[in-house]
Amino acid sequence: MKTLQRSIRMGLLCLIALLLSNTLVAQTSLKGNVTDESNGEPILFGNVALLQNGILIIGVETDFDGNYNITNIDPGTYDVEVSYVGYSPQRVEGVIVYEDKVNRLDIQLGAGINLTEVVVVEYNIPLIDIDNTTQGGIVTSNQIRTLPTKNINGLAARTAGVGSVDNGKNLTVRGGRSSSTDYYVDGIRVRSNNLPPNAMIEEVEELQLQEAAGQLTAGEWKDLDNWSFWNDLSKNTDYNKYQKHWSFFPQNRYAVQISGAQKQAVSDATVYLLDKDGQTIWQTKTDNKGRAELWTGIFGGSEQVERLKIESGDYQMTTQNIRLFTEAGINHYTIPVACEQTPILDLMFAVDATGSMSDEIEFLKAELSDVLKRVGEENPDLSIRTSAVFYRDRDHDPAIQVEVSPFSDNPSEILKFISTQKAVGGNSTPEAVDLGLEAALQQTWSPRAVSRILFLILDAPPHHNDASNASIQKSIQQAAEQGIKIIPVSASGIDKSTEFLMKYFSIITNSTYTFLTDHSGIGDKHLKPTAKSYNVETLNELMLRLILENTEVKTCDPDIAVTAEEQLALFDASFYQKDKNLAKAIKIYPNPAQNDVNIDLNTDVDGIQLYDKKGQLLRTLTNVPQSNTLHNIQDLPSGTYILSFIKDGSVASKKLVVARD
Repeated sequence: MKTLQRSIRMGLLCLIALLLSNTLVAQTSLKGNVTDESNGEPILFGNVALLQNGILIIGVETDFDGNYNITNIDPGTYDVEVSYVGYSPQRVEGVIVYEDKVNRLDIQLGAGINLTEVVVVEYNIPLIDIDNTTQGGIVTSNQIRTLPTKNINGLAARTAGVGSVDNGKNLTVRGGRSSSTDYYVDGIRVRSNNLPPNAMIEEVEELQLQEAAGQLTAGEWKDLDNWSFWNDLSKNTDYNKYQKHWSFFPQNRYAVQISGAQKQAVSDATVYLLDKDGQTIWQTKTDNKGRAELWTGIFGGSEQVERLKIESGDYQMTTQNIRLFTEAGINHYTIPVACEQTPILDLMFAVDATGSMSDEIEFLKAELSDVLKRVGEENPDLSIRTSAVFYRDRDHDPAIQVEVSPFSDNPSEILKFISTQKAVGGNSTPEAVDLGLEAALQQTWSPRAVSRILFLILDAPPHHNDASNASIQKSIQQAAEQGIKIIPVSASGIDKSTEFLMKYFSIITNSTYTFLTDHSGIGDKHLKPTAKSYNVETLNELMLRLILENTEVKTCDPDIAVTAEEQLALFDASFYQKDKNLAKAIKIYPNPAQNDVNIDLNTDVDGIQLYDKKGQLLRTLTNVPQSNTLHNIQDLPSGTYILSFIKDGSVASKKLVVARD
């Protein structure tokens, strides 16, 4: 009975511990597995004690798999002692526990005759840290005591990638500024201007320099979703000057939403604004939500829109029913195309790798690597191709002005490429942004994809001259045509003029503007964004969220239940004016019908769709000429149906009643 009660109690304790561990996020913890060294079998209900300076801090028991988990502990150096009846107790001394990390220590116990003897072993830092997503350097207390210098900067200078030219007084971390150096002293992040005095160096357990994902903080502001705010900025002379400076004039906006036969968003459809001669003014593609943004006068012209053209697969349509966003909001269109999904994502990072980025580039590399590892886990059905471009200014070595990792579905290739990049050369501003964009858009992007995303990460504007301006305008237009969303990430060093240029990039390519903030304490001061309000997130979470938002698609469901009234409402909402003349040009008789029905068209139509009362699409005819034709409906059961006629983007819907004797 006692054994049963003990088993129940242990089971409840393990369950409670498991539930608690799932609710605690980013805690400092120590976990591991205790096994029999002779056969590898787990040791159940073994005692695991955590001690510091000979004092018991906490004790836990292993579970049914021999696992233990000690959570919510302070960072530092501990001794871990494990014991179980029939085995020699073992103590591991000098175990280093890092802050906000899942620290791991596995222990094997050997059977012992003298049960009072404790086997003492020394802790070895693992060769591979499974909870570290990037590089880092650590100097432990044992190393501190044996090194000749007792200056914290001097100790840190012995970490790989850290240099000093004056015996530790000033450091350059991978080429960065000394003012940007952060230290972790016994697990606590300390800025370089707040280091403990050298007299306390003997008390330091560990000194760590590490760039890990989730440290940079960022925000997002989407001007397309706040268009009245943007229009007010455009009228303000303080901000209007940036349009003239960069020759970008994003005011004449035509927003389009395209839905398909099953009410699904039609992605990757090509949309054109045409003038009276049929020449293309602007061209783009719909995103995963069926949305597209088109423009006139974007570079200062005065084009006059005559009509809109939509292409999706083999289907084409044109309409004169297109209006400015400021006049009528979003232009909605429904086209007779089947629900298809293209679960392909093209994801590219274009990064300013000049010397001015050295205060943040190592952290950025950690963020990018983390995002690449997680995006596939979050959406396993997505086929992901990744690429990266690191660009430097023209005064740098021509061989590495632009370094490219082409699109690949092998994530290890781009991870390796990113890890080798360094921030070198160039002045603080301006930089060869045009070269980076050119290289990015010269890569082979997927002709069919649910989303194409280009994160442009920089801290300086492009050169302002005719050649650079022309190149950038061409790249932005090319990105729009290919359906590539450019998402700028503004780092420290950005000024207002550059911020607005980045906003232009995001607006024109149907995207959003993101920026690093001062909340992380990393890098130099960041510009306050021109926005009403925004949420602060870690950069890796923000980037991951944006990727998932731009790849999410609704499942194609052939059994979507929609009433006939809802279907009619969908069509009516899809156009600003229902074409009454089209309705007058169509006659259906007899109605009710039994076996055949006449459809008399006094005009050509782009398509005819037949729906049942649940909104199921039953038949589709395309490019129907003016005619009077007899259609057999013997396969249709008695009931009410909807016939929808589409011409130049307008719709006329008529009711058809099938009545059998």
